[in-house]
Order: sequence, then C-alpha cells, then structure tokens
Amino acid sequence: MRMQRQFFSIVTVASVIMAGPQFYGCSSKKAQDQTISTTPAVSSPGASIQVTYAHPHDYVDVLTVTEYTGAHTVATQRRAEGKAATLVRLDSGHILWVVKANKSTFSTRFPRLGKLSRFAVNEVRYGQVPKDFLQIEPANNAPPQMLLPERYYVFSVERGSGSVSYFLTKGRADGKLVGFDAEPLAGDSFELCCNVTAGFVPQDETAAAEQNADSQQPVP
Repeated sequence: MRMQRQFFSIVTVASVIMAGPQFYGCSSKKAQDQTISTTPAVSSPGASIQVTYAHPHDYVDVLTVTEYTGAHTVATQRRAEGKAATLVRLDSGHILWVVKANKSTFSTRFPRLGKLSRFAVNEVRYGQVPKDFLQIEPANNAPPQMLLPERYYVFSVERGSGSVSYFLTKGRADGKLVGFDAEPLAGDSFELCCNVTAGFVPQDETAAAEQNADSQQPVP
C-alpha cells in the first residue's frame, strides 16, 4: 500500500491572491487537468504555490522550480479505476528557483525549541522568498526568469518529514499554466495522473510504436 501523499496547487495571482483548485493524485475522484492563471509581463511571474501537509508539525524544507524545454509522451497506462496515467520524458532541464528554510539560527533537534512551525508555509509565490527562507538559486537574490509559453515546469516541495510532492505544468500563450500531479521515475521521466489532456505533451511516435498491448490493460 502506498504511503499517504501530500500535494500542492498553483492558484491565480491577481491584485488579490484567491483560493485556487487543489490538485489530486490518481486515487482522487477529481483527477483531471487544471488551469492556473499567472500574471503576464511582470518581473515576478506570479504563480502561487499552495502546500498541504499530511503529518503534524511538518514544514517546507526546500522548494524547487525546474524548467524543461520540451516533453514527450512515452506511454499511457490504463488503471483499474478507469483513469489513465501518462508516462512522459522531459528534455533539457535546468533549475530556475530554489528556496530553503533558514534553520541556521534555530535548533532543529527539538522542533518545539527550533520553532520549525514557522516554516510550515501554506503558500509561496514564485519569485518571492518567504519570511525565514533563503534563496539558493539564482545566486545573490537575483530574480528568477519568467515562466514562458510552451515550456514545461516541475514544481517540487520537499518537507521536513522527508516527503516530496511534484507537479508538472506547461506555459500557454495566453499567460496561463496547465498541469498535472506528477510522480518521478528514472532520469527526467514522470508519471502524470490522470487523464492527461490531448496535446499537453506530444506523443513520442517511436515509443508509441514499441508500446505493447499489455500496457493498455488495467493495472491493479
């Protein structure tokens, strides 16, 4: 049985940050693509990441945003519950932004003494370093680059408990992001869940030709 997973979502950022949709894993009844607005043509791109926690006293340790220039669908696997998980391979990734909890002034051996609860943030806006966090990348607190159309972005959140959540998004020409919950595989490959919209990731024709009939059968 899989361990309980934790997720995060990306929500609309306008003059006021409003509550956005929660993204769910493959076991959810509402596992489908979600559309998220970003603020276009500004130095701070504006994707707001909402983090949830499954463990008491947990917190964000590291948050990373990685850009990929392209992606390819390798295979689609039908699951017993009727959902389809898509295996994708990403191209030419590089890290855009990394922030980390600044624990240098706190004792981390005892959470209560170390006040780790201050790192249990529920929302982080891309490009804006939360209080009590340090920006690791880019260096010297330089602003990260804009999120661009037709590029893919993996948002990952590492928590103090050791759990990690991933979410793969794609920039659109209208300044919006669309994305899915992701599970890392080997290298720069991910399993997306669930029922990925046609066109979100181009089909790898070679991989599709090699995919056998067994991959289309329900997976327990």
